[in-house]
Amino acid sequence: MAEAGVAGVEVSSWAAFLMPEKTPPAIVRKIHDDTVAVLGQPSVRDKLEQNGAVIVGSTPQELQAFMTAETEKWGQVIAAANIRRID
Repeated sequence: MAEAGVAGVEVSSWAAFLMPEKTPPAIVRKIHDDTVAVLGQPSVRDKLEQNGAVIVGSTPQELQAFMTAETEKWGQVIAAANIRRID
């Protein structure tokens, strides 16, 4: 964005595993722990990082906080630009 002349704007893409709200905590914990373990393997981590990824491996609570902040930030942009869904 800075190269486009818009200072102070941070834009990134991200990916996450999402589950239904009522997924049992033990299953959420298992998927999280297994995912973090795989992302920590040098062969996986190195390949992702070579392709520009920044591995975070946040907790479910951290992901929720991040998604809430992203929704608020981009919701304001959408409202300010009067962006509407086209069906």
